[in-house]
Amino acid sequence: RDCAALCVYFARGAKRAVVECQFTGAHSSAAFLRTGTAPTFRDCRWHDNPSNAILLRGSRATFVNCAVVGGEKPSVSVMDGSDPIFRECRIEQGAETKRQTNALQIVESRSVYEKCEFLTHNIGLSVTRESSPIFRDCTVTQNEDGLIIETQSKGVFEQCTFRDNKENVWAITGSAPRLLNCTIAG
Repeated sequence: RDCAALCVYFARGAKRAVVECQFTGAHSSAAFLRTGTAPTFRDCRWHDNPSNAILLRGSRATFVNCAVVGGEKPSVSVMDGSDPIFRECRIEQGAETKRQTNALQIVESRSVYEKCEFLTHNIGLSVTRESSPIFRDCTVTQNEDGLIIETQSKGVFEQCTFRDNKENVWAITGSAPRLLNCTIAG
């Protein structure tokens, strides 16, 4: 769907499945999911959205085999008590897009990421304000900064690979990440 403003907005109670859709050109968030929503997105693609491709505020959405390409704000923002699950997803900047953005921004939320890739952004993963995500078997590569975790945040990173980032991992301001069996290189 080519979107002028907002492609998908789910409010309290929405639990629909969205399968094999493409979202492009939204000037606001292409998918905006509010508190109390738990939709499932499977095999969907977001590309060339100037704002957030996906914005979660209190949502428990699930994303499986999805891709986000491009954008000028954080490609995916997980905020305000959200607790989504991302499996086998890829979040990257397109060649024509400026790199002044985050692949994934997590603020005051939990979340789970399994076998996901975060690449070619200014910051691959930004974890702030008492967030506690779990990453399993994920790859963070070719970003300026691979991971910045701060402001009393925790996080578990199991068998993740941080490679070919200008700086791989920053843990600051009282944060306490746990990196278990991870590879940090380049």
